[in-house]
Amino acid sequence: MFTETAITPFDEPIVRLPKEQSPSADPLQRLRKDVAAVLAIADEYDLTDGHGQAPSWDRSLAFPINNQLVYPTYIFRGKLLESPTLAYEKLDALLAPHQQMALFRSHSAKGSPHVIKIFNQRPQAQHAQPSTRTLNFVLFFLTLVSVWYVGMTSYFSYALHQGILTPDQLFRDVPLLGTTFSVFNWVYWWRGLPYALSILAILGGHELGHYFVARYHRVATSLPYFIPLPFGIIGTMGAVINLRAPIKNRRVLLDIAVAGPLVGVLIAVPILFYGLATSTVTYSTEGGLIEGNSILYAVAKIAILGEFYPNGEMDVFINQMAWAGWVGLLVTAFNLVPISQLDGGRILRAYLGEKAHTLHMPFLFILAVVVAISATITTLWVVWILPMLMWAWFALQDRLADVGTLEDITALDPLRVRFVIMIAIIFVLIFVPVPFTITTLTAEPASNGQIQSFETDQPLTQDDRFHVVYDSFTHPHSEEVSQQ
Repeated sequence: MFTETAITPFDEPIVRLPKEQSPSADPLQRLRKDVAAVLAIADEYDLTDGHGQAPSWDRSLAFPINNQLVYPTYIFRGKLLESPTLAYEKLDALLAPHQQMALFRSHSAKGSPHVIKIFNQRPQAQHAQPSTRTLNFVLFFLTLVSVWYVGMTSYFSYALHQGILTPDQLFRDVPLLGTTFSVFNWVYWWRGLPYALSILAILGGHELGHYFVARYHRVATSLPYFIPLPFGIIGTMGAVINLRAPIKNRRVLLDIAVAGPLVGVLIAVPILFYGLATSTVTYSTEGGLIEGNSILYAVAKIAILGEFYPNGEMDVFINQMAWAGWVGLLVTAFNLVPISQLDGGRILRAYLGEKAHTLHMPFLFILAVVVAISATITTLWVVWILPMLMWAWFALQDRLADVGTLEDITALDPLRVRFVIMIAIIFVLIFVPVPFTITTLTAEPASNGQIQSFETDQPLTQDDRFHVVYDSFTHPHSEEVSQQ
């Protein structure tokens, strides 16, 4: 994800020599002349005297400039005399000496399809402070520790489940203040690295995708801010970069917005597939937290493991790599929700322009319906609360401010439209309607000390309770199951 504040689109301030102006020159007359150089003016609106009102056909929302919401002072409507891109470059050069800025917008009126909004303020250069970069690295380190801890505890759970290690090996007693505490045996500290490195590769790749494409388009941006989540089963709430400049046009906006999730998915999918291939399939004899299925995740299990799990009797006990891939895709899916400053909202804005804001509340309603359905399936529907609050806040922000591009008229070219379609397909494939469920015991110990299988009622000895029946590298799935 990336957020945006409006300052100069370059790392260094742009220095231009001021034009010579007559002291008695009428500012509006001069502005009208500048605008007329690129627009055949049909209507104009002066909002500077406190009595002028924005036209009814215009949303007239404030635009964020220098971390403040600023309203336009003049609005002109007409038809551009040349391409929007060239017209904007020309008008911006005329307005810069007067510390004014323009926004180009579309309008549906015949003969007057274009709108130019003038602001009496321009973005100012802001350079990254050393303290800010320190914060980037501190948050990264805290996130590394957080996800490493999640990976280590995940391995402990896996090792106990598979009988690889015993509780006595995983924990050791430490005397303190006359009492004894059981703590993790830190000799296994490195066991948390597979998850930590995998999830950081996915999230870091996502944010660096935004970062390098923004730099390619000469849009000033911050380094990624990672967000640690010390308590939980994920270890992080993702990462975010801060764009320090308004984006020039919708094509640049799409390039930056698409780069993050595309890179993240390209890293997450191989990690997920490798993780599934090295995970184990076991009898479902214990209740616990079960990850939800997206279309991609369900298909991956069928393709790699031979059938869909859980199948009522058996389930795949995913390892750290598979868990990292699943979490990475979940975070990416949440970020692709088409609302406001999320990547999905940016992509929607790049594709539809100003019309995109009309779809934010309908999308929020659809998500509320998904949450309601999830609540009928699992008590863990509460995991939706934080994302829903975030999405609702973003939708509200979009109703208060215009967070589009400077020149919002130029449509996407056919290649970029294909990228929009591709991202929409990816979103459908990786979205998880029910992220987590809790299951109860699916097999109970019999009176003779054996465990009855859920579906086949074939006896399993107590020692084989967590017996691995499938290894994707060495055993064909169908033969192994038929032997059980």
